[in-house]
Amino acid sequence: MMFLQESGFDAKYILDIGVATGTPWISDIFPSATHILIEPDLKYNETIQRNYENLNYELINIALGAASSETADIKIVKSEIAASGEYLNGRTEYIFASVVALDDLKLTPSGHSIIKIDVDGYDIDVLHGGKNTIPKFDVLIIESKLKDIHKTISTVPDCFELWDIVNLSYGYGHLGEVDLVFKHNQLELEQPQGFIKNQPFRQGAEIL
Repeated sequence: MMFLQESGFDAKYILDIGVATGTPWISDIFPSATHILIEPDLKYNETIQRNYENLNYELINIALGAASSETADIKIVKSEIAASGEYLNGRTEYIFASVVALDDLKLTPSGHSIIKIDVDGYDIDVLHGGKNTIPKFDVLIIESKLKDIHKTISTVPDCFELWDIVNLSYGYGHLGEVDLVFKHNQLELEQPQGFIKNQPFRQGAEIL
């Protein structure tokens, strides 16, 4: 998000699929945007409302899939955190939710736009259900397990190019999943100005 800002990108429309309690690394950077939040698990509603109370947002309690259906069992994997802050083994829960194809929501972003997909393994289904909607966005951010990266990339619409790989998540001693950032090939970004050349992981850095 910092790199996008430095390149003149000011998001006005955010579609956050699988928002859980919130995505501060997007909402804090683009607080003036319209945030469309998709979350099937109702137990997060109160926290979402508190975290987004000062923002322009709409919360939709549905699950997105490859096709629309009245109801389905949605598997939710939760990571438990011990008092020490260490992650424990995840537990699996099932919730009963409406499933809708993204295309059926008839969403049309305005201005610079971002779509983020974090749906615990259902990302390919969401991509299939949003073939007409996803290409309308400038930036696509999608969580992918390491073993599924090739499948995820091959399913993303051809109008996107892989732009960055972030949020590397390690577990059991190895890389488990990442966030893939795609840029629409018609999105033109400015050359960043004012970056610090010896600061690691900044655009234009000479020392990494």
